[in-house]
Amino acid sequence: MQFSLNKKFLLAISVVFLSSCESMPEKYNSVCELMDNKISWYKSLEKVEKNRGIDKSTILAFIKQESSFNAYAKTPIKKVFFDLIPVGRDSSSYGFSQAKDVTWKWYQQKTGNFSADRDDFYDSSDFIAWYILQSKKMVNISTNDVYNQYLAYHEGQGGFKNGSYNSKPWLKKVAKKVAKTAKSYKSNLKACEKNLDNIYSWSYF
Repeated sequence: MQFSLNKKFLLAISVVFLSSCESMPEKYNSVCELMDNKISWYKSLEKVEKNRGIDKSTILAFIKQESSFNAYAKTPIKKVFFDLIPVGRDSSSYGFSQAKDVTWKWYQQKTGNFSADRDDFYDSSDFIAWYILQSKKMVNISTNDVYNQYLAYHEGQGGFKNGSYNSKPWLKKVAKKVAKTAKSYKSNLKACEKNLDNIYSWSYF
């Protein structure tokens, strides 16, 4: 009986461990391979693109930069006294989109999606698309201008309007990287989108 209970306990622990790792993909060779192995993510992106009109490649590039596709990503813990005593994190950024608490609440209130979670791929994808649309509305950045959209995503629409990014050369480099990633993803997805759509149509995930 003891052996049986131990086996059940170990199985339960294994299930919890595997489910906690599910959102962190392995090192896939391409975005097509990633989407092929994460068809539920592709379905989420398809839905968001249809509802919001924001390209899948842009959303993917933002998530890649913000969290490296880690659902539970957080900012590093600050430590004091010879780096021994933890005193909190740099910000409340969390999840795929690395949205802060206050920004996420803004999204929930404006969309009415109060059950949205930052560690949910669909919700984070929808948040990014929604935020891009806010930047288009508030500071007139084209939804196809990935470089400036990322600057506004990082600095906020107010910060972007005030040009806060001009004192951050490192951020401009990151924005260029995100724009380049989005362009690469868009090109790669063209080669496999038809196949992904076929998998999508047969998938129940």
